[in-house]
Amino acid sequence: MYPADYLITENLGYDVYFSSSKSEKKDLEECHNDPDAMECNLYSLGLSFDIKSKPKNQSLEDFVEKVRGPSIPFSSTMVDGYPAVQNQFEGIGLVHHVYIDRDDRVFHIFANTIVNAEKNMEIYNKMLSTFKFLE
Repeated sequence: MYPADYLITENLGYDVYFSSSKSEKKDLEECHNDPDAMECNLYSLGLSFDIKSKPKNQSLEDFVEKVRGPSIPFSSTMVDGYPAVQNQFEGIGLVHHVYIDRDDRVFHIFANTIVNAEKNMEIYNKMLSTFKFLE
C-alpha cells in the first residue's frame, strides 16, 4: 500500500507516477508538457505494466533470459502465489523488474524511483507484497 498522501499522475511515459508532494507533481507535469525537456527525473516512483505471451512449456527463467539477456542476474520470488523472478539495480535512481509467470503469459512490472530512492523502493516493495491479480 502506498502512502495516502502520494499524488498520482498517469500517462506521462510510465503507466503511473507517484509524487510525494504537490510541487513534485506540478514539476513533473510541467516537465512532460515542455517539448524541449530532455528528461523528467522529478518523480518519487514510476511504474509500468506489460503482459507478454510465452509458450506454456517454457520456463520463466528461459523466457526472461531471452527478453533481458543471460548476463542479468535475477532472484526467485512469489507474487500473489505465482512464481516470479526479480532484479534491482542502480540506473537513473533505483530500477526494479519483476516477471510473474501466468502459464502462457508473463506479467512484467517495471519500477523506477529517483527522488528519495531507497525510501520509495521500500514503498514499492510493500505494494508488490500486496499485489493481487483480479482474474
